[in-house]
Amino acid sequence: MNKKHLLLPLLLAFVIGIGNVWAETYNLVTDANDLSDGDKILIVSPAGSVKSSGTTYNYSAQALTSTASSTRLAGSTVTISSNTITSTNAEEFTLSKSTDSWKIYSGTKYLTATAKNQLATGAENSALAFSISIEGTAATISCVVGSDNVKLQLNATVSNSKVNTYFALYTSSQKAVYIFKKESKEPGD
Repeated sequence: MNKKHLLLPLLLAFVIGIGNVWAETYNLVTDANDLSDGDKILIVSPAGSVKSSGTTYNYSAQALTSTASSTRLAGSTVTISSNTITSTNAEEFTLSKSTDSWKIYSGTKYLTATAKNQLATGAENSALAFSISIEGTAATISCVVGSDNVKLQLNATVSNSKVNTYFALYTSSQKAVYIFKKESKEPGD
């Protein structure tokens, strides 16, 4: 057999294997009891649309980031396929369990806010205490800010024919969020 014919399948297997090492897999969480202290998650709002002046504008699924956009946090585009996200670029958050509540952070940046309609990151001592529940597949990530019961949601608006999306804590109904948990891999998988 020709050596070139042997090398091509080996090279292909190597490239596919390396790709699987680089990509992380996150699965949709459908039961809040499946969340544990230390879990690595993505908080995502699926693709949708928003109407402005009679025109419908579409936007891609957005994953929460710790990047500030005024008094809110920006999102990054992700692709959801069969309730799974395979990503090499989405920002991962960690859950920290504290009695009956959760702190949510990325690196040293904890989710925080000083008023409704805001979301920011800050030091652990300013972190918000969230409750998490899941109904169907949508997550309710809520807390109290000041005297307001608020929920982490995505807001989508249109400005100059462009959709702007950002995450914040709202008392009113915005776009739902979903939690995707990082798949744990056993050595050799």
